[in-house]
Amino acid sequence: LDWAASQRLTVVRVFAMAHHLFRLGPDEGRAALPTLLDLAAARGLHVEIVALVDTAEIEVDLDAHVRAVGEIAARHPNALVEMANEPGHSTQRSEVHGPERLRALAALVPERVPVALGSVEYGSELAAGDYVTFHPPRDAGDGGWGHVLRLADGAGLLTRFGKPVVSDEPIGAGPRFVAGRRDDNPARF
Repeated sequence: LDWAASQRLTVVRVFAMAHHLFRLGPDEGRAALPTLLDLAAARGLHVEIVALVDTAEIEVDLDAHVRAVGEIAARHPNALVEMANEPGHSTQRSEVHGPERLRALAALVPERVPVALGSVEYGSELAAGDYVTFHPPRDAGDGGWGHVLRLADGAGLLTRFGKPVVSDEPIGAGPRFVAGRRDDNPARF
């Protein structure tokens, strides 16, 4: 969080549960949120909490989990909630793939908390929340600048949907350039 604030970032993104990238049970994720949100607020950061991750692998009551995440977020003015990471991905339960179910889950979050349904590359119906998320392509075209140039796609989404747009899964940093996965050039960040 110190690093994020020092880089003048405004939003950090966290998973409230996970199975593949790392192991984090829903109970553990929810337990960590209040402290994380307080630490982030002290640094002037907002936190996008991704409520549903790897639901095909993790046994969780979706309604109870989202309701609890929403209640925690409502106590912190720096919290936003994205319903699902890549809702149409095979790591998500089939019921998470549909925007209708995600809209129903979003209704469980208190109204004062900004909510996104999930990244719109899985369908424009996912723009039905308070803000829009997208995962820009991470191509390496244009001499390695392709992933940077794809960020401009967000401006088109802003115009198209008329609401804030967050690019919440950019390319990662790494010790060497790996096309589509990691970039080692600080200038491109």
